Amino acid sequence: MANVDKPLGFKPLRRMGGGVVNMNSYTLDATTVAIKKGDVIVAVNAGTVDGAESSADPFVGAAPIVGIAAEDKASNAGGSILVYDDPDLVFVAQMDDGTTVGGAGSSAMNLNYDIISTASGVNTSIMEIDESSGVADADTPIKVIRLYPVEDNAHGEFARYECIWSQHQGKSSGGSLGV
Repeated sequence: MANVDKPLGFKPLRRMGGGVVNMNSYTLDATTVAIKKGDVIVAVNAGTVDGAESSADPFVGAAPIVGIAAEDKASNAGGSILVYDDPDLVFVAQMDDGTTVGGAGSSAMNLNYDIISTASGVNTSIMEIDESSGVADADTPIKVIRLYPVEDNAHGEFARYECIWSQHQGKSSGGSLGV
């Protein structure tokens, strides 16, 4: 059975060392993009946060990852947002496809990937793992650690994977190398 193409953003599952998955409140930038639960949240200017879609390259340099949105926010809403901000968070996300060599299969394990936003989705997060970006360097934001173990999920196009942060403002600089 083929995997269903249904991006839902990034869903917190558990902490690497066990314990409670917590969230904290952050101040939104006054000119924020529309944010959906499950979107990646990045630090921007003056101690505020925004959705990762606000930057052309949100995972390098000036926009470190803060975590995953725990709630929806309208664009330019201001105020605050709850964020799952634990750097040791394990989360699940869907690959955008499975068509490139070395991509969404068992060879996808322990590589680091970029995050992309797809072209659809009105009431849900549209962020996915960019399957074609799998590398062993530490400059990409997430690391795939295993296939998400549910009945309707298999390696291949639109597979869902458990991931951890390679790049996160709460981790030491340099990121985590893939293997």
